[in-house]
Amino acid sequence: MDTHRYQRLRGLVRGLNRAKRIQAKKIDILCGDMVAAHREFIKRLKPLTFTVTFYETILGCSDLNTLVDNVGSLIGAAIPEASVAIFLLSGEGYELHMSGANRPIEVDTGSFEGCFTANLVSRLSGCGRICRLPEMVEMGLRSDMPGLEAMSAASIPLSNFGRIFGFILLYRTADRKITAEELAKVSSVIPGLANAINGIRTTAKTARLHP
Repeated sequence: MDTHRYQRLRGLVRGLNRAKRIQAKKIDILCGDMVAAHREFIKRLKPLTFTVTFYETILGCSDLNTLVDNVGSLIGAAIPEASVAIFLLSGEGYELHMSGANRPIEVDTGSFEGCFTANLVSRLSGCGRICRLPEMVEMGLRSDMPGLEAMSAASIPLSNFGRIFGFILLYRTADRKITAEELAKVSSVIPGLANAINGIRTTAKTARLHP
């Protein structure tokens, strides 16, 4: 009888230990799922935070130079180690704004930005899609420019509802290629930025016509 009771007790202990292991495994899986969900939430939250900050920034801009300067600085901070240039169509040509500049700057033909002709700026602005460096070369960018092979670059058209304003140029070293995620982050705020540019220009034009 004692032997039978002992065997039953051992069976109960083994069953309890098995149940504990199963429960522990389930808890590990649940914790893993929670951690993964938390990481995914943070990943999704970052672009949203950038968008909110972006719109808060442009809401206070009443002139074009301040707008593009703030936008360039904000995008530069969001895309680590990338240079930001904003090309705005103006009449038959364009204005070039660099991150941190207080006004349009003169084109320096010795810089990467200076290699963009008015025709190339027009084509990149109106192409309706993001263009990487090889596509820029196909459109007319000098392929023999020194150091081009060591760069990663992309242009994002500044347009909305058929209105074309220019494009944003992002570039950095080729060992840190501009990623699709970074381009998506910038692209998400393009409609609002295009509307802001259009609003400022419309207001300025109205002020000139009705001083």
